[in-house]
Amino acid sequence: PSRFVTRPSNARRAPRTGEGRTPIITNVNEYQVAISVFAKSCPTIFVSHVSNHISAIKAMGTRNYILVRFFDYLAVSSACLVILVSAQAHSVFTQRFPFHAAKMVYLPTFVDDRLFERIDKGLARDILKQEFGIDSGTFVVSYAGRLSQEKRVDLGLTAFAEFLRLVPDSFFLILGSGPLEHSLKDLAMQLGIGRKVRFVGDCEHSRTVQFLAASN
Repeated sequence: PSRFVTRPSNARRAPRTGEGRTPIITNVNEYQVAISVFAKSCPTIFVSHVSNHISAIKAMGTRNYILVRFFDYLAVSSACLVILVSAQAHSVFTQRFPFHAAKMVYLPTFVDDRLFERIDKGLARDILKQEFGIDSGTFVVSYAGRLSQEKRVDLGLTAFAEFLRLVPDSFFLILGSGPLEHSLKDLAMQLGIGRKVRFVGDCEHSRTVQFLAASN
């Protein structure tokens, strides 16, 4: 880990490492951030998945489409390795940038079920009881991720409001943060489910696994 440098999502430029051996990890949620891969002083790995990419472009507006495509081209051409986390992404990128197809790799994401097998479900529910007052018999729905437009957490809240009519003893845990956090909290209040939803914020990995393990 000491060999890696992480950059926040609002980073505009990658740091110069000097030695040229320190990789950079950057969260390219905002696609202008792809400029971080321009730094020639270090090896760079570019990771993308098309489903999120298309939604993000729509959220940004069509006028930014050309700019996004331009930065994608620069990111792909500058990177040492391009990792696509879906078959769709691999297909789209190899067709879009055929001259760089040789350095593209399809590496699907996954959830390791063993993470949950090692957790005592009863203890995990006890944690929910202590922290949020959620009884052991309550049906718990959880979301973990960014609170941004492409994730459509607003649809999750709307669906949960309908679900509450069928299962009144339910609770919605939302883990993570993002630009839409305040508007999503307002939406929960407007839907009349504010008392049944808890925005937990950013969590350490171990806590996130516990919350998900305790969920139905």
